[in-house]
Amino acid sequence: MTSGSSDPQPTSAHGLGPLGTSSRPSTTWLPRSTTNSWFSELQASLFADTQEKVDGSLAAASGTALEKIERISDRLRDGDPESVSQALTTCRRLIDSSADYVFPARDELYKIGDEVGLKVGPQQVLNRLQAHTHACVASKSRRDRLRRTLSDLYARCSAGTHAEVTIDEARFIFLQTCRPTSPSARP
Repeated sequence: MTSGSSDPQPTSAHGLGPLGTSSRPSTTWLPRSTTNSWFSELQASLFADTQEKVDGSLAAASGTALEKIERISDRLRDGDPESVSQALTTCRRLIDSSADYVFPARDELYKIGDEVGLKVGPQQVLNRLQAHTHACVASKSRRDRLRRTLSDLYARCSAGTHAEVTIDEARFIFLQTCRPTSPSARP
């Protein structure tokens, strides 16, 4: 079939086109609106799947987590700088409550290997999340990636209480906060 043809390419039972290519619409012969529609549907599907997992696990973990999410949404809808700052503070508290759920504070150090001991008290939220990923036997590279992600999120949530953050950045931070703090987001 030529690339200028308007007929769709035949696909196999495995969803593959000729020579094992994906049955995903080819951008070379589909109108731009069809490609954009496919991408939008993919985004919506991924978001809905993530939302379902996060909502279910947060409901199981703590009823207050869902209340926090509702409050964050309300504040972000308001859009004024004070509401955005309050929303980011609540995002930080959501991370804190997730750490409390998955790895409650302890007085003794948590050992990672023979050399490293982490303080995992009430104030060491990020250390407790790191200890949780270690306890779940995540690979070192996965633990490091999650540690960096959560550390960056926590810093952005904290920065939002001291400096103005745009509403778009605050929304992005909120969405990023919900996924890694969900108890279903296994390392």
